[in-house]
Amino acid sequence: ATNVGSTNNYAGAIAVPGKTRESAPRRIVRRIGALTPRHILVSLLSPIGDTLLATPALAALRRRYPDATLTVIVSASNAGILEGNPDVTDRIIVPPQGSGPTLLRFAQAMRAINRTRDKYDLVVSLSAASTFVTFVSGLSSHQYKMHSPPLWWMIGGHSAEYRARHTIDQYLLTIAPLVDPPLSDDDRVPRLFLTLQDRSAARRLLRTHGLAPTKLLIAMHVGGDGFNGRKRWAPKRFAEVAN
Repeated sequence: ATNVGSTNNYAGAIAVPGKTRESAPRRIVRRIGALTPRHILVSLLSPIGDTLLATPALAALRRRYPDATLTVIVSASNAGILEGNPDVTDRIIVPPQGSGPTLLRFAQAMRAINRTRDKYDLVVSLSAASTFVTFVSGLSSHQYKMHSPPLWWMIGGHSAEYRARHTIDQYLLTIAPLVDPPLSDDDRVPRLFLTLQDRSAARRLLRTHGLAPTKLLIAMHVGGDGFNGRKRWAPKRFAEVAN
């Protein structure tokens, strides 16, 4: 795991525009656990976009518990999204990087988490995979779980309310009994923190292609193969955003 609590080497944050807040959703959480946690574990094994959209929930936990350590379980491919985030004290990579079989490395990570399970006063699971990991690690007895419709990953949401709720609000809904509701749209904006080295590398890349760093550049990634393409937008929707 890599400690990313310090922000002394960071030049600030880039705010990613968020969707206008929807009406307050009903609470569908299970409350089990400590009231004043000192050590919080957030299991966030989600796609890269969902990892970014969970950052407002991490910020809300940090505002509510400023003195607590906040450790996040994250996959290696998405860990960079949380690098430099001042709300995160530490990251646990699952499965850890290495040369052995993925399943073996996953089992090793579960055993390592299990050995430290008594350390955490509060566990928050933000996806089905996250809940599975905390269950296997012996942490299911004191956690807040994000409840999703059964088999949503196969047949989608089961209600108009669920489908209409933004992912940001779904994550905030999970921790609603723990934190104050967002006071403004700024509290719902995902934030990606960049190091000075990241910014320097980006400027060099732009200069290589003859682009001035001060020139506005908008990029769109029109891919998305998660869940066998079920989460991919239709081309016309990308076109609407581009226009």
